[in-house]
Amino acid sequence: MKPIIRFHDVSYTYHLPNGQSIPALQHVHLTIYPGEFVALMGANGSGKSTLVRLINALFVPTEGTVCVHQWNTRERRYWKDIRRTVAMVFQDPQSQIVGSTVEEDVAFGPRNLGLPQSVVRQRVEWALRTVGMWDLRQRLPFQLSAGQAQRVALAGAIAMKPEVLILDEATAMLDPAGRQTILSLLKHLNTLGMTVVLVTHFPEEASQAQRLIVLHRGTVVADDVPTRVFVRSERLAEWGIAAPVPGQIARRLHTKMPCISPAILDVRTLTRALEECLITSPRQSLSNPSPRPSRVGQARSTFIKTRDLWHVYMAQTPLEVTALRGVTLTVQRGASVGLMGTTGSGKSTLMQHLNGLLFPHRGEVWIDGQEIRQWQDRLPALRRTVAMLFQRAEDQLFERFVGDDVAAGLRSLRLPREILRERVRWAMETVGLEFEAYKDRPVYSLSGGEKRKVALAGVLVLEPQGVILDEPTVGLDPRSRQDLMMYLEKWHTRGDVTLIYSSHSPEEIAHMTDQIVIMQNGVVAISGETHEVLYDVERIKALGLEVPVVVELVLGLRSRGIPLRGNPITMNEFVNTITRFFRGRG
Repeated sequence: MKPIIRFHDVSYTYHLPNGQSIPALQHVHLTIYPGEFVALMGANGSGKSTLVRLINALFVPTEGTVCVHQWNTRERRYWKDIRRTVAMVFQDPQSQIVGSTVEEDVAFGPRNLGLPQSVVRQRVEWALRTVGMWDLRQRLPFQLSAGQAQRVALAGAIAMKPEVLILDEATAMLDPAGRQTILSLLKHLNTLGMTVVLVTHFPEEASQAQRLIVLHRGTVVADDVPTRVFVRSERLAEWGIAAPVPGQIARRLHTKMPCISPAILDVRTLTRALEECLITSPRQSLSNPSPRPSRVGQARSTFIKTRDLWHVYMAQTPLEVTALRGVTLTVQRGASVGLMGTTGSGKSTLMQHLNGLLFPHRGEVWIDGQEIRQWQDRLPALRRTVAMLFQRAEDQLFERFVGDDVAAGLRSLRLPREILRERVRWAMETVGLEFEAYKDRPVYSLSGGEKRKVALAGVLVLEPQGVILDEPTVGLDPRSRQDLMMYLEKWHTRGDVTLIYSSHSPEEIAHMTDQIVIMQNGVVAISGETHEVLYDVERIKALGLEVPVVVELVLGLRSRGIPLRGNPITMNEFVNTITRFFRGRG
């Protein structure tokens, strides 16, 4: 069988206006055959996005050749054929939405193929129904949440019926049910013969591919079946990737419990292995090992409060959308609140009310003791008090160079130059951007994950009293994600900093928060302490969300007669509980 995509000794270098050269890919040899389902992983800046842009001739190699079928991407005369063959969904879906409505956008590609209007209509309906957006076909693009925009971008790509479909972190902002829907669709398209290339930081997604390619510093360091790549745990951290959560737990348990294989990668197998290891242990209770102290219920002042909050987009028009329906919420100073909900549940709309980006259509919002309308004449002060990282962090980058963008929010304070420089240095290095290496980098030259780090540094440099983080780790590799959460946790606990943390990852919510608020259709569906809410498994799954793997393991062990008490929710809590019991056997 002839390959559909072939890289021969391919290198690519970014040449910046300041004369700096940044090698993105170095001597890559790669072959992909028709009908393969390939996952591509690697740390931020490893070259993943560059590689996939070379496939459909958005970039041309600095050295070497890239061919799609027999077409060399260097030859412009083949570009039309290449782009008919290879469709791509980008990291930022808004960058490829061009239609005035969802339906018009999805029709754009098929129309440009010169297809009859009846065929265009059929393809548009099929694509939108496939991604669950048919009912929103008349929605305007600016009314879409980030997750909804990703679905629309994917619909536009599959409506072209390409031979190769490339998704560059295209599931990153979707809720668990949405991700599973897209993965099921990709596997279905793959069974029909479509070649799929999925760029992802989610090991659970990569494990469903036939083949996993890992990039590290612009070179291919692994190319194998996903299970064989993930068991090479001694190299994963170096490469900036991680095994699925059950695999991480199994690896940690193995060091003290040899009966647990470090090669386990799924919940069911790990549960059975734990049962076999523990069933012969004394029938004692496994108590929860001192979870972190909760601030819930402590006597603290109210920092943020909403009462009967409503918000309607395009009110009194045929396109009216009610995003919030009477939300009442209280956040204490110094609290850490997790915000969860499916795509379009109202999370982002609620958060944008909490620093004056949106104002209530009905109801009240109070920030630091003042009703939101009292802040209207001094919104810059409000946004230094409560800073926000957007769901699409790239939207808040507007300077040409990284250092200037991070410093932008501080300039109005007229700080001395050296103090300004040191605060920018601190913020950049906090999020994993080396100051000297990145301060003069053009923003456009960064990967999606690096842009998110810059945006977060621009928030942290203000040292606000409260921080609203809307999916802060989207696009970050596992090491950067862990470093970011570690810093935020330390920053939160050192004083009265208030965190409102939105995420589709139950593991992140478990690690970062004391309280959870779950939204559904613009209302608060569930709220309470994190350790309690995450064990309300039936209700959480009924809302289309997931619980942490740890919770599934605990409940699985209980159902098998292991007398586990307490509600561990983080990996550390679970591992400590199990190993402490195991050491006490006999």
